[in-house]
Amino acid sequence: MRNSVPKEISFTHIVLEGTPYEVGRQQGEVLKRDKKRANYLTPTLPFLDRYSQREAQRALDYIEKYCPGLGEEIQGAADGFGVPVEEIAFLGGKNKENGFTPIPVSEPASGTNQPRGNNNCSQLVVLPSATKDSHLYAAQNTDSGPADLDLRLCTTRVQGKPAHIGFSDMIFGRGGGINEYGLCVTTSWGAPMMWPPCEGLPYSTVVRALLDRCSNVHEALQTLASIPVAWCTNFIVSDPSGVAALIEVAGVDRGMKRIGKGSSDQFLCATNHYTFPELHAYSTNRRRESVTRRQTIESRIGTAVPQVNKEMIRNLLSEPFPHGVCLHHYADGLGTLWSTIFDVTETAVDVCFGAPSSEKNQWRSFGLQDPIGMTQYKAHLPDEAANPGFWERMPPGSDG
Repeated sequence: MRNSVPKEISFTHIVLEGTPYEVGRQQGEVLKRDKKRANYLTPTLPFLDRYSQREAQRALDYIEKYCPGLGEEIQGAADGFGVPVEEIAFLGGKNKENGFTPIPVSEPASGTNQPRGNNNCSQLVVLPSATKDSHLYAAQNTDSGPADLDLRLCTTRVQGKPAHIGFSDMIFGRGGGINEYGLCVTTSWGAPMMWPPCEGLPYSTVVRALLDRCSNVHEALQTLASIPVAWCTNFIVSDPSGVAALIEVAGVDRGMKRIGKGSSDQFLCATNHYTFPELHAYSTNRRRESVTRRQTIESRIGTAVPQVNKEMIRNLLSEPFPHGVCLHHYADGLGTLWSTIFDVTETAVDVCFGAPSSEKNQWRSFGLQDPIGMTQYKAHLPDEAANPGFWERMPPGSDG
């Protein structure tokens, strides 16, 4: 029996500014008045044991090592909400079954960490040489169940760090975004229901670190190489200079492809499976729908080069599967919650809250200089059951 989902959900665009602690405290105070989103700050997770105060501090120190200032933001949110920092869900916790925690807080333990939400997305980037207006565009559809994510678009201006805009995950992480230098990061889950048996940061903390620390693709690749990642994720990074890279990550197993002006390929894309040989061991759960979405992107973008434009990308994101990459299976945990198109050349982003296939949902433009405050947006979810064979698993091999 399929889960029930609301026909309409509410998104928040929040603009935050100040020191890391001030930005955190603002969020904690806002979430005290938002019971639904407060569940992503301090939920009771049935599969986790809460950290002790000492363990929470070690987790904060570990996060701070790779994303300086984020620990202060987390502490500020705890103070603003009025709870001890060890109750903040973003820090994680210990798996009740095997004691494993992805962020080291004690002696290493074996096992695999428990998931915290889904990130079943389609993503792409197109270089200026392949677009009609010579702009570099990146785009992402975020597909999940509406209860899996906190549904917040955040414009964040933290002192000492580049301003950035992107959707939050567990309040402090980011599922993707662009910063004031034009560094753009998009993501998709690389191996659904699989997690590497290693310690490190979840993908959303890694994205936050890249946006907070890096100004271009070169810096992003160096930074990502230095960060332990306890997740199976496809990252695409790009910047206004006209370069981009796809990095497939499953813990210590990684593969990468970088493109620029002289490359034979002028666009990259990824869905919810791996394509590089370094990640072959994580290809056992490839779904046919993921392979089809990737093929759709490759076909439609490839056919349009060198005349790709924003409208064409918007249509690709908006048209329902299999002709496009918009998904409507919300009750099964795989519906398009929002879509983003980044004009990396202009450091701007267009967002559609909810399924862009619905006439009830419209595209809106946001920037890094939007005024401080919070705005609510309603979005329609056209839920429907998947066709037979949609969830079929495919053996490792070619995408045929």
